[in-house]
Amino acid sequence: MSENALTANGLTKEYPDFLLNNVSFAVPQGKTVGFIGENGAGKSTTRNAVPGRRRKDAGGISVLDKREHEMDNAVRGKYLLAMMSNKRMDLQ
Repeated sequence: MSENALTANGLTKEYPDFLLNNVSFAVPQGKTVGFIGENGAGKSTTRNAVPGRRRKDAGGISVLDKREHEMDNAVRGKYLLAMMSNKRMDLQ
Protein backbone atom coordinates (compact mmCIF):
# COMPACT_ATOMS: atom_id res chain seq x y z
CA MET A 1 0.00 0.00 0.00
CA SER A 2 1.14 3.51 -0.78
CA GLU A 3 2.59 5.79 1.86
CA ASN A 4 0.98 8.77 0.17
CA ALA A 5 -2.70 9.33 -0.41
CA LEU A 6 -1.92 11.95 -3.04
CA THR A 7 1.19 12.81 -5.03
CA ALA A 8 1.55 15.69 -7.48
CA ASN A 9 4.60 16.01 -9.71
CA GLY A 10 5.43 19.05 -11.79
CA LEU A 11 1.91 20.47 -12.08
CA THR A 12 1.88 23.31 -14.57
CA LYS A 13 -1.08 25.35 -15.81
CA GLU A 14 -0.78 28.55 -17.80
CA TYR A 15 -3.46 31.20 -18.16
CA PRO A 16 -3.07 34.55 -19.94
CA ASP A 17 -2.41 36.34 -16.62
CA PHE A 18 -1.19 33.49 -14.36
CA LEU A 19 1.30 30.62 -14.33
CA LEU A 20 1.22 27.69 -11.93
CA ASN A 21 4.73 26.43 -12.55
CA ASN A 22 6.11 22.99 -11.69
CA VAL A 23 4.30 22.37 -8.38
CA SER A 24 5.09 19.09 -6.62
CA PHE A 25 3.95 17.74 -3.26
CA ALA A 26 2.90 14.57 -1.46
CA VAL A 27 0.15 14.07 1.12
CA PRO A 28 0.72 11.10 3.45
CA GLN A 29 -2.23 8.82 4.12
CA GLY A 30 -4.26 9.86 7.13
CA LYS A 31 -3.12 13.49 7.03
CA THR A 32 -5.15 16.62 6.41
CA VAL A 33 -3.62 19.29 4.22
CA GLY A 34 -4.70 22.81 3.37
CA PHE A 35 -3.42 25.43 0.96
CA ILE A 36 -2.70 28.85 2.39
CA GLY A 37 -1.72 31.85 0.32
CA GLU A 38 -2.65 35.20 -1.14
CA ASN A 39 -5.44 35.63 -3.65
CA GLY A 40 -4.11 34.53 -7.01
CA ALA A 41 -1.35 32.34 -5.56
CA GLY A 42 -2.62 29.18 -7.29
CA LYS A 43 -4.51 27.40 -4.51
CA SER A 44 -7.68 26.77 -6.52
CA THR A 45 -5.78 26.00 -9.71
CA THR A 46 -3.76 23.35 -7.85
CA ARG A 47 -6.85 21.88 -6.18
CA ASN A 48 -8.73 21.75 -9.48
CA ALA A 49 -5.87 19.92 -11.19
CA VAL A 50 -6.23 17.05 -8.74
CA PRO A 51 -7.32 14.72 -10.36
CA GLY A 52 -8.66 15.84 -13.66
CA ARG A 53 -11.08 18.60 -12.67
CA ARG A 54 -9.11 20.99 -14.83
CA ARG A 55 -6.80 20.16 -17.69
CA LYS A 56 -3.12 20.64 -16.87
CA ASP A 57 -0.44 21.80 -19.29
CA ALA A 58 2.14 19.48 -17.67
CA GLY A 59 2.68 17.28 -14.66
CA GLY A 60 0.94 14.33 -13.11
CA ILE A 61 -1.20 13.24 -10.20
CA SER A 62 -1.49 9.91 -8.45
CA VAL A 63 -3.96 8.85 -5.77
CA LEU A 64 -2.84 5.81 -3.75
CA ASP A 65 -0.41 4.94 -6.54
CA LYS A 66 -3.09 5.15 -9.25
CA ARG A 67 -2.13 7.62 -11.93
CA GLU A 68 -4.81 9.72 -13.58
CA HIS A 69 -5.08 7.52 -16.66
CA GLU A 70 -5.55 4.48 -14.36
CA MET A 71 -8.44 6.04 -12.43
CA ASP A 72 -11.99 5.35 -13.46
CA ASN A 73 -14.85 7.74 -12.76
CA ALA A 74 -15.71 5.92 -9.51
CA VAL A 75 -12.19 6.53 -8.13
CA ARG A 76 -12.28 10.20 -9.22
CA GLY A 77 -15.70 10.60 -7.60
CA LYS A 78 -14.51 9.09 -4.31
CA TYR A 79 -11.49 11.38 -4.34
CA LEU A 80 -13.61 14.48 -4.94
CA LEU A 81 -16.08 13.46 -2.24
CA ALA A 82 -13.24 12.89 0.23
CA MET A 83 -11.72 16.24 -0.69
CA MET A 84 -15.00 18.08 -0.11
CA SER A 85 -16.04 16.23 3.04
CA ASN A 86 -12.64 15.76 4.72
CA LYS A 87 -13.28 12.02 5.03
CA ARG A 88 -10.68 9.31 4.65
CA MET A 89 -10.39 7.90 1.13
CA ASP A 90 -11.26 4.26 0.58
CA LEU A 91 -10.52 3.61 -3.06
CA GLN A 92 -10.71 -0.18 -2.89
